[in-house]
Amino acid sequence: MKRTAVLWLFFLLSARILSGPAAIPDSVRLALDKAPTDSLRIGILLNYSLAEASARPSAADYIVQISVEELQKRKLEKFLPSFYQSLAAYFEKAGDYFRAIDLLGQADEAAMKLNDLPARSSILNKTGNMYLFLGDFTKALENHFKSLTIKEDLKDEKGIAASLSNIGNIYFRLDSFVQAHNYYMRSLQLEGKIRNEKGIASCYINLGAVFDKLALYDSALLYLRKSIEINSRFDNKADIASSYINIANIYDKLNYPSDSIIRYFKKAEDLYSGIGLKSGLAEAWLSAGVYYNATFEFKKAIEYLQKALDAGRELRSAEIVRRSAKELSDAYAHIRDFEKAYTYYKLYKQAEDRISNDENIKKLTQLEMQHTFDRKQREQEFLRQQERRKQMIRTGFILIALLFVTTLALVIYRSYRIKQKDNILLAQQKEEIAAQRDLVMQQRDQIQRQKEEITASIHYASRIQQAILPPEDIRQQILPEHFILFKPRDIVSGDFYWMTRRNGKTVITAADCTGHGVPGAFMSMLGVSFLNEIVNKEHILHADQILNRLREQVIRSMHQTGREGESKDGMDISLLVVDDASRMLEFAGAYNPCYIVRNGDITELKADRMPIGIYSEKGNTPFSCQTFQLQAGDGIYLSSDGYEDQFGGPEGKKLKAKSFKDILLKIHPLPAGEQLAYLDAFFEEWKNGYDQVDDVLVIGIKVT
Repeated sequence: MKRTAVLWLFFLLSARILSGPAAIPDSVRLALDKAPTDSLRIGILLNYSLAEASARPSAADYIVQISVEELQKRKLEKFLPSFYQSLAAYFEKAGDYFRAIDLLGQADEAAMKLNDLPARSSILNKTGNMYLFLGDFTKALENHFKSLTIKEDLKDEKGIAASLSNIGNIYFRLDSFVQAHNYYMRSLQLEGKIRNEKGIASCYINLGAVFDKLALYDSALLYLRKSIEINSRFDNKADIASSYINIANIYDKLNYPSDSIIRYFKKAEDLYSGIGLKSGLAEAWLSAGVYYNATFEFKKAIEYLQKALDAGRELRSAEIVRRSAKELSDAYAHIRDFEKAYTYYKLYKQAEDRISNDENIKKLTQLEMQHTFDRKQREQEFLRQQERRKQMIRTGFILIALLFVTTLALVIYRSYRIKQKDNILLAQQKEEIAAQRDLVMQQRDQIQRQKEEITASIHYASRIQQAILPPEDIRQQILPEHFILFKPRDIVSGDFYWMTRRNGKTVITAADCTGHGVPGAFMSMLGVSFLNEIVNKEHILHADQILNRLREQVIRSMHQTGREGESKDGMDISLLVVDDASRMLEFAGAYNPCYIVRNGDITELKADRMPIGIYSEKGNTPFSCQTFQLQAGDGIYLSSDGYEDQFGGPEGKKLKAKSFKDILLKIHPLPAGEQLAYLDAFFEEWKNGYDQVDDVLVIGIKVT
């Protein structure tokens, strides 16, 4: 083996002396001919390609082309995916991300021809990560969803967990922290199931970053320290450095001493420098620069931010360039160098335009919804094929029945003359009837199985809808004492709830979308997506302004103009914004009110009589905003109209709003859990045998 390696090295060095690669040199071909295995031949060809590409970067594309042609001539196509990936890894490390992405695209095409699904999932995952680094979130999410679909088909739990984390990273970069948290928790559950400690540590870092953004700093530090403990066992310097940066940022927000904060930034920088990870160094420099800006040490801030900007340009990362340019603009403005401040502000806006726009968010939502219901569509196609088969069976059955009638008529006609033959034919017909009966029974059983499969698909859609709603642990941290009664009429629901906390304010909403079942569920997913964008990205924190913006988004996405006969889809909603410090409540509503119970009295904050959607009678009239000063012990209740519109009771009538308010007055003194139990039990008893007429949603909050 040593003799072979020395011989190959001699041939490679001989090839490097050539002035330009008109073709694969004879010396390299000779080494390929003498190599004893295909793996060694691939290694020789790969090392030749990398050496030539390094020596002559301008000829890199041609070198790859002739190397692939040589590989194909030698019938080594099965190695193409790994060959392209190795070349892509080289160019990625060299900072040539676009060439690396192009090579990964060729690797995917080769893997597709070979039907190599594990290779495709790996290639798509790497491509998605590169697009994420470059700030192209739409292409990043598209590639990660493709990778996730393949891994789900392969039942690759480790790969599924990695894809879920990567998708969570995209939503994190878009400030959709609740959705990012949902994906990280799903990933953590899978990593825990398969006992993948490295994956668990990665999830802890991600969750620490999410809790930092949600201002839940104790939880954030807990997860980050857990990640450092695990990664230290594996000497995973890159992830340890990432945790150090997050801890430094949290210490800054908690007003820790400057020495402690700077020490963590320096530890991260040293680790990234030691392993030569340029992208990590860029993040460390950027975070340190942001800190020095905040502490008015502008000279140090400019030094670190300029290094981060240079690294971002070298790596072609629009995200790092955007953030670095924004901070540099602020720093130069503070030292009154307005010419440079304006220059960097223009650079920031150019990068911002590449990353953040409404169309980008819309594409991400469409990608997620398409992936979510992809399996259901495949099942529906299967059902359509089954329906065509049933139609053929029915046609055959009709023809047989016609034949039977004709035969029976002939038998009756001839029965007067040949009674014995008639009896024989009649017996045969009875056997045919028995066979047809068995066929009908089989069809009935098949239809029942198909019904069960469709119901299972809808249950799967219900789990997806639950995943986009705020999970229990997030709700408990935002609202320590509350309850949510959520009873979809048709498994999936047109009602939805949503909450978040930003900048010292808590936003809570209960919404009722047009329709129920699957159509209502689609509207609810759009509603959650729009609220995430409005509150978490656009930072709108006044109740009436949120509803005005939400109405604009719904009208635009549904292409509503107010013309007669077009879609009037939309939603009724009640929305609160509570200042955590002053306890001042802002309320805005579309048809749905808010009830506040205090000392045995109930106050109704009335909603505007117009929906979230097109409404020709009032046009674009802004929603009104009402305020209410909360006190400890107050009870706040939001709901859709499903509870009070339910038919039942001894006379089969609607419950109505007055009875609903009487119930709220009665249960208000009880703890939140008992209030939920009472509302649920009363509702089931009130139905009195009647079907549930609409989705039901009631949210109760006790002010502490």
